[in-house]
Parts: sequence; structure tokens; C-alpha cells
Amino acid sequence: MSNEQALRLLREIREQDFLSDNLRAKIDQVLALPTAAPGDEREAFEREMSKPPFEFDLSRWPEEAPAAWPGNYKQYHVQCAWDAWQARAALPPATLPLLSDDEMPPLPEGWPARFRCESCDGHGEVGDPISMGYFQPPECQQCPDCNGRGWASEGAAYSEDQLRARDRAVEAAVRKQMGVV
Repeated sequence: MSNEQALRLLREIREQDFLSDNLRAKIDQVLALPTAAPGDEREAFEREMSKPPFEFDLSRWPEEAPAAWPGNYKQYHVQCAWDAWQARAALPPATLPLLSDDEMPPLPEGWPARFRCESCDGHGEVGDPISMGYFQPPECQQCPDCNGRGWASEGAAYSEDQLRARDRAVEAAVRKQMGVV
């Protein structure tokens, strides 16, 4: 889908009766944005897709009539990537307001937790057991990262519900700042 097609589709959608005034205003903002020249987008796309790890074959069908899909890329996956690139280019730039520290909702009170040491896998010992003699049980070396405790740091742990509630509170604060209800 080209930029022109996307803009035409947005104009058609804007005229629908069921749209809210907020959504209609957002569509008007998108339609008012300057659009990039198609050549600039294609050059950027081809530059990006020719680099590793993609290294796509960027050959296109000729613009003349005998071609089945004039101007399209010969490889279907490249054409799909180009269509997605154009759709992305037609979107307005994402601008989310930043919340200051006093506008951020407070963190929930977490449970005190000790976080496992990655070096010793929480055992406090590293390496193979060393024989201490005939009558002594074998011993391992003490983990240098946690000093044999098995945990590397202490902090607060949060449940999924607490984190989701904070996410909803941050989203509500951003919506309030943007004036979106």
C-alpha cells in the first residue's frame, strides 16, 4: 500500500458516521502531517534491507506493461516488507509525554526478597568437591561473588498483580496528561 493509498483510506474512514470526535480529530492530525517523498522511503528501505542479516534480493519487476506486477519487488517477502515499511512511514511519529518523578504513581510495597547468586546458582559453593582427607567429608570452594551466602542482593519483590496495577496507574497518568479519557 502506498502512502497515497493509505491517506485516501484514512480520508474515507474519517467520513464514517460511527467515529467519535476524538478519533476524527486524531485522523485529522495524521492527514495534516507532511509525508516523505516516496523515493526517500524506498532508498531508506533498500539501504536497510541490503544490510546483514537481511541482504534481500531487491530486484523489481519492470514498470512496463508486460510485467505481472509492475514496479513491485520480485521476491514476495521483500514486497511484503516494503508494504509494511510504507505503512510504518504513513504513521505519525509516536510522541508520548514524559512524566516527571512527582507525577509517577508510587511503587507498591514489595515483599523483602533475596536474589539468587548467578555464579553459584544459589548454593554458595563453586567448583568440584575437594577431598579433605580420609575422615573428612569433601568440601567445595566458597563462592567469591556472594561470600558463600547463596544470594547476591536483597530488594523488594513484586507480584504480577502489583506490577499490572502500577502499569495501569502509569497509563492513566499519561492519558490524563495527554487529555485523553
